[in-house]
Amino acid sequence: MEKNTIALRCLSLGGYIVRGELDISVRNQENKDFLKSANELVELLYSWMKKEDLLSYLTSEELESFSKPLGKWDNIEIIKSIWKNESLGTLLWALSLIPQIPPYDNLFVPERLIENLTLFRSKEYFLEKVELRSEEEIKRERNIAEYWFWRLQVFDMEKRDEGVSEKINLKDIISSVAEKAYFEGYLPKPIDGDFPILGKPFRDITLDEYLIISYIIVERYNTFNWICGYRENY
Repeated sequence: MEKNTIALRCLSLGGYIVRGELDISVRNQENKDFLKSANELVELLYSWMKKEDLLSYLTSEELESFSKPLGKWDNIEIIKSIWKNESLGTLLWALSLIPQIPPYDNLFVPERLIENLTLFRSKEYFLEKVELRSEEEIKRERNIAEYWFWRLQVFDMEKRDEGVSEKINLKDIISSVAEKAYFEGYLPKPIDGDFPILGKPFRDITLDEYLIISYIIVERYNTFNWICGYRENY
């Protein structure tokens, strides 16, 4: 994917995330002045996105949510906008605006992501300040994301207990892949023959930990696939 397309998707996604934060801010809010200011900011955000032709870089689902009146997002829409911070962070990294991708058991910090954007300024201003990382750097990080995505899929398979473990030794396969990724420099040293996550083997994560880690993995992996041209949208 070319630099400008990635940068404009990055800007539009930032606007979408801010729109979600505004919807969160007015929940159970009765202060009329606060509600008036929030509505004015939503209108300003929409006008800016429209003027800079950034709405076209949102998915149809994101655009539908973005176009709703303030306070009308449901819980699912709110959650999806929050998790898009993982995608935004990946894009900002690809554009050389943040130094590194956090480990896969660490979230990007939303406030630090938004401060790297130039919301409400011309898109040309943002395009001038970004520089796309090398193909080699991006493919390396995509490979890392792919390893984690593979481990997530195997974990899901194990939990569904589809009888696969009776046919093949998944533990040995996981151990082999973890060692390979480690020696290639893609993963930290395995723990008990498994991908290391939160200081323990991946297979030992709790349900609450799984919910967070799975979103981190999926959002980053899908974003890297889009950057590398392996999928049309995400």
